Amino acid sequence: MTVTADPAERIREAVAQLEKWRTERDAAIRAAAAGEPALSPTEIARASGLSRMQVYRILGQ
Repeated sequence: MTVTADPAERIREAVAQLEKWRTERDAAIRAAAAGEPALSPTEIARASGLSRMQVYRILGQ
């Protein structure tokens, strides 16, 4: 028997998962920029698939 979750609950769970992923991604980008050797925003953008502007925004937060 499968229990179907309330649609609002499913949305809340999806948003929570997205926030967790975003937090982890941002932390990894900051670590790469501060690492040894430090990656440039261009290198991070290439590796992550984000634009350089998105990387600069994350680093500026």
